[in-house]
Amino acid sequence: MRELQSIDDLQPNERNPRTITREALDGLKCSIEEFGDLSGIVWNCRTGSLVCGHQRLRALRERYGTELRLVDGEIIAGSEHFRVRVVDWDETRDMIANVTANNPHIAGTFQDDQLRWIMERIASECPDYIEPLILGDYYYNVPIEKNSNVADTEQAGHLFEVIVEMDDEMQQLAFIEKMKQEGIKCRALVS
Repeated sequence: MRELQSIDDLQPNERNPRTITREALDGLKCSIEEFGDLSGIVWNCRTGSLVCGHQRLRALRERYGTELRLVDGEIIAGSEHFRVRVVDWDETRDMIANVTANNPHIAGTFQDDQLRWIMERIASECPDYIEPLILGDYYYNVPIEKNSNVADTEQAGHLFEVIVEMDDEMQQLAFIEKMKQEGIKCRALVS
Protein backbone atom coordinates (compact mmCIF):
# COMPACT_ATOMS: atom_id res chain seq x y z
CA MET A 1 0.00 0.00 0.00
CA ARG A 2 1.32 3.43 -0.97
CA GLU A 3 1.41 6.49 1.27
CA LEU A 4 0.39 9.91 0.08
CA GLN A 5 3.36 12.12 0.91
CA SER A 6 3.81 14.74 -1.82
CA ILE A 7 1.93 16.43 -4.61
CA ASP A 8 3.83 14.24 -7.08
CA ASP A 9 2.12 11.14 -5.64
CA LEU A 10 -1.18 12.36 -7.13
CA GLN A 11 -0.71 10.79 -10.55
CA PRO A 12 -3.51 10.74 -13.14
CA ASN A 13 -5.20 7.42 -13.78
CA GLU A 14 -4.39 6.44 -17.36
CA ARG A 15 -7.86 4.84 -17.65
CA ASN A 16 -9.71 8.05 -16.79
CA PRO A 17 -12.35 8.29 -19.56
CA ARG A 18 -12.79 12.04 -19.33
CA THR A 19 -10.91 14.72 -21.14
CA ILE A 20 -11.24 18.46 -20.98
CA THR A 21 -11.03 21.12 -23.66
CA ARG A 22 -8.68 24.07 -23.24
CA GLU A 23 -11.69 26.37 -22.85
CA ALA A 24 -13.23 24.16 -20.15
CA LEU A 25 -9.90 23.83 -18.32
CA ASP A 26 -9.49 27.61 -18.31
CA GLY A 27 -13.03 27.93 -16.95
CA LEU A 28 -12.25 25.37 -14.25
CA LYS A 29 -9.10 27.27 -13.27
CA CYS A 30 -11.16 30.46 -13.02
CA SER A 31 -13.75 28.63 -10.92
CA ILE A 32 -11.06 27.33 -8.54
CA GLU A 33 -9.55 30.79 -8.20
CA GLU A 34 -12.91 32.39 -7.49
CA PHE A 35 -14.71 29.78 -5.39
CA GLY A 36 -12.21 27.18 -4.27
CA ASP A 37 -12.94 23.47 -4.53
CA LEU A 38 -16.54 22.83 -5.57
CA SER A 39 -16.09 19.06 -5.70
CA GLY A 40 -13.35 16.72 -4.59
CA ILE A 41 -10.10 14.93 -5.24
CA VAL A 42 -9.98 11.22 -4.38
CA TRP A 43 -6.74 9.18 -4.38
CA ASN A 44 -6.60 5.39 -4.15
CA CYS A 45 -3.69 4.27 -1.96
CA ARG A 46 -3.89 0.73 -3.38
CA THR A 47 -3.45 1.75 -7.02
CA GLY A 48 -1.45 4.92 -6.36
CA SER A 49 -3.58 6.98 -8.72
CA LEU A 50 -6.50 9.35 -8.67
CA VAL A 51 -10.05 8.05 -8.68
CA CYS A 52 -11.50 11.48 -9.44
CA GLY A 53 -10.35 15.07 -9.55
CA HIS A 54 -8.11 14.67 -12.60
CA GLN A 55 -9.18 17.91 -14.29
CA ARG A 56 -9.27 19.84 -11.00
CA LEU A 57 -5.71 18.77 -10.16
CA ARG A 58 -4.57 19.61 -13.68
CA ALA A 59 -6.08 23.09 -13.36
CA LEU A 60 -4.43 23.55 -9.95
CA ARG A 61 -1.05 22.44 -11.34
CA GLU A 62 -1.35 24.82 -14.28
CA ARG A 63 -2.46 27.71 -12.07
CA TYR A 64 -0.04 27.26 -9.15
CA GLY A 65 2.84 25.24 -10.67
CA THR A 66 5.67 24.64 -8.22
CA GLU A 67 3.85 26.55 -5.46
CA LEU A 68 1.43 23.62 -5.18
CA ARG A 69 2.22 21.26 -2.31
CA LEU A 70 0.67 18.55 -0.17
CA VAL A 71 0.59 19.03 3.63
CA ASP A 72 -1.23 16.65 5.98
CA GLY A 73 -3.49 15.29 3.25
CA GLU A 74 -4.38 18.72 1.87
CA ILE A 75 -3.27 20.31 -1.36
CA ILE A 76 -2.10 23.83 -0.59
CA ALA A 77 -2.65 26.26 -3.46
CA GLY A 78 -1.96 29.83 -2.46
CA SER A 79 -4.29 30.50 0.47
CA GLU A 80 -6.68 27.70 -0.53
CA HIS A 81 -6.66 24.18 0.95
CA PHE A 82 -8.11 21.22 -0.94
CA ARG A 83 -8.63 18.05 1.10
CA VAL A 84 -7.59 14.83 -0.67
CA ARG A 85 -9.80 11.91 0.22
CA VAL A 86 -7.73 8.71 0.47
CA VAL A 87 -9.47 5.40 -0.24
CA ASP A 88 -8.28 1.78 -0.33
CA TRP A 89 -10.14 0.16 -3.23
CA ASP A 90 -9.38 -2.69 -5.58
CA GLU A 91 -9.03 -1.89 -9.28
CA THR A 92 -12.64 -2.79 -10.12
CA ARG A 93 -14.14 -0.58 -7.42
CA ASP A 94 -11.70 2.17 -8.45
CA MET A 95 -12.93 2.02 -12.07
CA ILE A 96 -16.59 2.00 -11.03
CA ALA A 97 -16.06 5.00 -8.74
CA ASN A 98 -14.18 6.88 -11.49
CA VAL A 99 -16.97 6.46 -14.02
CA THR A 100 -19.65 7.18 -11.41
CA ALA A 101 -17.92 10.38 -10.26
CA ASN A 102 -17.88 11.60 -13.86
CA ASN A 103 -21.33 10.32 -14.86
CA PRO A 104 -23.39 13.22 -16.23
CA HIS A 105 -26.52 11.07 -15.95
CA ILE A 106 -26.45 11.21 -12.16
CA ALA A 107 -25.66 14.91 -11.97
CA GLY A 108 -28.50 17.26 -11.16
CA THR A 109 -30.32 19.17 -13.82
CA PHE A 110 -31.13 22.85 -13.85
CA GLN A 111 -34.63 24.13 -13.31
CA ASP A 112 -35.10 26.66 -16.09
CA ASP A 113 -36.97 29.25 -14.03
CA GLN A 114 -34.35 29.20 -11.26
CA LEU A 115 -31.46 29.22 -13.73
CA ARG A 116 -33.02 32.11 -15.66
CA TRP A 117 -33.35 34.14 -12.43
CA ILE A 118 -29.76 33.38 -11.36
CA MET A 119 -28.29 34.15 -14.77
CA GLU A 120 -30.17 37.44 -14.98
CA ARG A 121 -28.75 38.38 -11.59
CA ILE A 122 -25.21 37.36 -12.55
CA ALA A 123 -25.49 39.31 -15.80
CA SER A 124 -26.72 42.33 -13.86
CA GLU A 125 -24.36 42.20 -10.87
CA CYS A 126 -21.26 40.33 -12.09
CA PRO A 127 -21.21 40.28 -15.91
CA ASP A 128 -17.43 39.77 -15.96
CA TYR A 129 -17.92 36.18 -14.71
CA ILE A 130 -20.01 35.04 -17.69
CA GLU A 131 -17.19 34.62 -20.21
CA PRO A 132 -14.29 33.21 -18.09
CA LEU A 133 -16.57 30.73 -16.30
CA ILE A 134 -18.19 29.75 -19.61
CA LEU A 135 -21.68 30.62 -18.37
CA GLY A 136 -22.82 32.09 -21.69
CA ASP A 137 -24.61 28.90 -22.74
CA TYR A 138 -26.66 29.05 -19.57
CA TYR A 139 -27.30 32.76 -19.93
CA TYR A 140 -28.23 32.80 -23.61
CA ASN A 141 -29.91 29.40 -23.93
CA VAL A 142 -32.24 29.19 -20.94
CA PRO A 143 -35.60 28.32 -22.48
CA ILE A 144 -38.14 31.11 -22.33
CA GLU A 145 -41.48 30.09 -20.88
CA LYS A 146 -43.77 29.26 -23.75
CA ASN A 147 -47.14 30.89 -24.25
CA SER A 148 -46.56 33.53 -21.58
CA ASN A 149 -48.50 36.65 -22.37
CA VAL A 150 -46.89 40.05 -22.61
CA ALA A 151 -48.90 41.53 -19.72
CA ASP A 152 -47.59 38.88 -17.29
CA THR A 153 -44.06 39.36 -18.55
CA GLU A 154 -44.27 43.14 -18.24
CA GLN A 155 -45.59 42.87 -14.67
CA ALA A 156 -42.65 40.68 -13.72
CA GLY A 157 -40.31 43.28 -15.22
CA HIS A 158 -38.86 40.85 -17.76
CA LEU A 159 -39.85 42.19 -21.15
CA PHE A 160 -37.03 41.80 -23.65
CA GLU A 161 -36.95 43.17 -27.15
CA VAL A 162 -34.76 41.70 -29.86
CA ILE A 163 -34.22 43.22 -33.28
CA VAL A 164 -33.55 40.70 -36.02
CA GLU A 165 -32.67 41.88 -39.49
CA MET A 166 -33.94 39.80 -42.41
CA ASP A 167 -32.93 39.77 -46.06
CA ASP A 168 -36.50 39.86 -47.36
CA GLU A 169 -40.16 39.77 -46.39
CA MET A 170 -40.51 35.98 -46.96
CA GLN A 171 -37.66 35.28 -44.52
CA GLN A 172 -39.26 37.66 -42.02
CA LEU A 173 -42.67 35.94 -42.28
CA ALA A 174 -41.10 32.49 -41.85
CA PHE A 175 -39.21 33.69 -38.76
CA ILE A 176 -42.32 35.23 -37.20
CA GLU A 177 -44.28 32.03 -37.81
CA LYS A 178 -41.55 29.93 -36.19
CA MET A 179 -41.53 32.19 -33.12
CA LYS A 180 -45.33 31.97 -32.86
CA GLN A 181 -45.09 28.16 -32.99
CA GLU A 182 -42.63 28.36 -30.09
CA GLY A 183 -45.12 30.49 -28.14
CA ILE A 184 -42.98 33.62 -28.36
CA LYS A 185 -44.81 36.82 -29.15
CA CYS A 186 -43.19 38.94 -31.83
CA ARG A 187 -44.09 41.67 -34.27
CA ALA A 188 -42.65 42.91 -37.55
CA LEU A 189 -41.19 46.34 -37.91
CA VAL A 190 -40.50 47.76 -41.35
CA SER A 191 -37.89 50.44 -41.69
